Amino acid sequence: MEITIEKLVYGGEGLAHHEGSAVFVPFVLPAERIAAAAVEQKKKFIRARVERMLEPSPDRAEPRCPYFGVCGGCDYQHIPYETQLTYKTEILRETLRRLGRIEWPSEISVRASEPWSYRNRAQWKARPANEAGSSKPNRGERGDASKNLSLGYFRANSTSLCAVDDCAILSPLLLKSFLALRKLVAEIPLAAKLREIEAFATADDTKLLLTATFASFPARAAELAELFRQAVPAIDSLLIQHSTGEPMRLYGPGFIFYEAGGRSFRVGHFSFFQVN
Repeated sequence: MEITIEKLVYGGEGLAHHEGSAVFVPFVLPAERIAAAAVEQKKKFIRARVERMLEPSPDRAEPRCPYFGVCGGCDYQHIPYETQLTYKTEILRETLRRLGRIEWPSEISVRASEPWSYRNRAQWKARPANEAGSSKPNRGERGDASKNLSLGYFRANSTSLCAVDDCAILSPLLLKSFLALRKLVAEIPLAAKLREIEAFATADDTKLLLTATFASFPARAAELAELFRQAVPAIDSLLIQHSTGEPMRLYGPGFIFYEAGGRSFRVGHFSFFQVN
């Protein structure tokens, strides 16, 4: 179907209409005309992907990340950051109207962050290297790929892995730690059942809270913990756990302190805290 994108909606998808159905398409801009293919069809809406760009927006930018559009981590890199802020402001205004029945004609003040290297928390998925997809080779892999692990993020709308060797939105410490852990888990058999690593960095980007989740609890957890600490000396507290939550082993205090807004917040392995 050939459609024209009308606006962006919450989550970053573009909205269009086709034969009475709302069509939602990722990685597009308002006023762009595209040829789209349906990937999911319900009674009143269609989720689609771009087959061909027929008329691109003059606002369209080249994404900084080579994995953008494949990796499911980012939605807006095809839009310049200042333009993103404009669209996000209008999405908020529309959300107030649609869900809150609030018409807000006044200005909405935007408190923008740095667009890159800002994220203080990340979840990295681990899967066997022969199951991982990437547009780049995993340079950490050695030997039998079926026994090695790759780290990355889930692909967009998928639970299959997009293995990456860079991530421009991570804080410098998180990126450095990711690269070290990526190399480590590709090389050590002890990590074979690893499924996920979650890392959280302090505000000054010097210490890490790390949670490693395994499909089966590692028999030599203490040895594995030491290998993690050697690879990433910034780890201040490390939790190794089974995917069900039990058993688990804690190596460290179980929390770090995060300074924000003139206050010090104690953040534990299972705490929620903003990523920005």
